[in-house]
Amino acid sequence: MRLAIISDIHGNLTALETALADIRAASPDQIVFLGDIADRGPQPHEVVQCVQSLNCPAVMGNTDDLLVSPPSATELNKQAEVPFWGMIQWCRTQLSDDDLAFMRTFQPTLTISLENGQKLLCYHGSPRSNMDRIWASTPDDDLKAMLGQQTAPIMIGGHTHLPLFRRLHDQIILNPGSIGLAFTPTPDRRELNNNRAEYLILTVERRRLSVEFRQVVYSLDHYIQKVQKSGMPSQDWWLPLWQEV
Repeated sequence: MRLAIISDIHGNLTALETALADIRAASPDQIVFLGDIADRGPQPHEVVQCVQSLNCPAVMGNTDDLLVSPPSATELNKQAEVPFWGMIQWCRTQLSDDDLAFMRTFQPTLTISLENGQKLLCYHGSPRSNMDRIWASTPDDDLKAMLGQQTAPIMIGGHTHLPLFRRLHDQIILNPGSIGLAFTPTPDRRELNNNRAEYLILTVERRRLSVEFRQVVYSLDHYIQKVQKSGMPSQDWWLPLWQEV
């Protein structure tokens, strides 16, 4: 069985279409989406339509939660000065009722049957919460608390936007990275976005496991043009956070 695992698209259709072209060339049996479909990108509606057309299982990300169950007006007013919240509000106005209905079908976790009775557990942040962050440096005890009583031999989530391969005893913990908001950590601990769409190909056959991290570069100029034409708020704050690979 061969799976393409994608996560954290964030309304970036330019990145998604580039990644899907690469995925189709790899001919997986199925695509699995790990959440965060629309916010902070110039084409939220188009991305939702594209993912819906894939007919793939999907996990509810933390920003998906914010879009389908938005905070109260009072909470939004408290956060009005934070650009992220303005982008969330704008993104929601771009989504149709059908888009939101589709997003409400996303699940907190998904279990996918592999060969030989093995299971793959999919989530966004962790099985416990789509806000959890699993890093390479997360202490084992903290990771155990996030995983709870889950016993699947392979687990995969997104949210951190950084690829991950980690073991916890007999369990393998994976993260495919981000399709639409891949990060470049900097020496001063800032996070700059780059034009690299990241995903993962997982192959399980004849008791063999293969994990292939893939990266494809898309046109940053094209993405910037989409942002500039979109009417998306806070562009003066957002676009300087991007750099060419």
